[in-house]
Order: sequence, then C-alpha cells, then structure tokens
Amino acid sequence: MSRPSRTFCSLLLSLALAACAVPQPVVDHPAPAVARVITVRVDNQDFYDVDVYILNGESVVRHLGQVTGNSSATFTLRGAGSLGSQIALYARAIGSGTVYRSGPTDIIPGLGLQWKLGPQRGVEFLIAGRAN
Repeated sequence: MSRPSRTFCSLLLSLALAACAVPQPVVDHPAPAVARVITVRVDNQDFYDVDVYILNGESVVRHLGQVTGNSSATFTLRGAGSLGSQIALYARAIGSGTVYRSGPTDIIPGLGLQWKLGPQRGVEFLIAGRAN
C-alpha cells in the first residue's frame, strides 16, 4: 500500500474513532401517561331508579350505569383523562320526567366524586373528596 493511501486510511480510521468517542445526547423519553381513574359515588335519595351519565360540555360521553331508588352505587371511571379537565353528571329518573344535572367539576387524579340526588327536582350537589 502506498504511503498516501496509508495516510488516508489512517485519517479515516481516526475520524471514525473520534466520532464514536463523542458523547451522544441523552434523549429524555417522557414517562408514559398514567390512565386517570376516578370513582363516582351516586347517592339516590329519590324513589325512582336513575340512569347516570357523564357529560362533557353538552354531549353525553359515557353511560355510567343505574342506581336503584333509595340506594347508592359507586362507579369506577377508567381513562378519565380522555374526558378533558371537567365533566358534569346527568341522571334521568326511570318512570318519571325528573332529570338531574350537576354543574361542571374538575377531574383531579386521586379524588372521587359524590353526587347526591334528592326527591325534589334540583336538589343535587357534587363533592370532591379522597377516593377510598
């Protein structure tokens, strides 16, 4: 091998080794999003059974389930992060025209919602508290 060829190969080898020695930037991968889970407890103090729904704005997003009259039920809502930062609850009494609707409430990870429905139209409130 001629002297210029050896010099050229040595130069290429040196550049290759130098490129390997340069520290590569650390790519910070974000942690995977934690699926937000909230619990919704509905205390139905009305005589009629109710169907309970989650609202996002004015549209129904999800049917949570039914709560029989004069009883309570707890629903686990998985993937609450896909609902946005606020939800409202809507309940329709089966067998009567009574409709309940909560005001909007913030979804806060680790907190549960409790909604009490009363026998008189409009008697309802939402409480945010630690989920059990």
